[in-house]
Amino acid sequence: MTTPDPSREADRYQDGAWYWVEREVWANEPKRIAPAMYKADCDAWYSCEFSGIPTRQLKVLETIQRTPSRPQAYRMLVPDVDIVRPDDEYLSDDTTTWEPVGRSIFVGMPHVRAFKPGRRKIEGST
Repeated sequence: MTTPDPSREADRYQDGAWYWVEREVWANEPKRIAPAMYKADCDAWYSCEFSGIPTRQLKVLETIQRTPSRPQAYRMLVPDVDIVRPDDEYLSDDTTTWEPVGRSIFVGMPHVRAFKPGRRKIEGST
């Protein structure tokens, strides 16, 4: 049986990508599985659990699947221009969250300066 060349093994990992890895353990140590980032320039793995571990001392389990959240794009409503629509949102009383139209601001009304700040999702954004 031939031993795989560690440098060739490392070629299949993407620089800066995160993977679930299992670190080699000593004697009575418990198995350690942790997320780690691969750095191609030094052919090593970095994690909160360890730093600079070469590929040959780890078992790479799987890629961490991350779906980057794409922020929804909004624009502020323009007073005396925009007409309130059902999907518009207004700043809530706690001034940190947004709430749908409905309490004293109704669909079809023109947005005026006296209203709370309002926003509208930009067409085509997620």
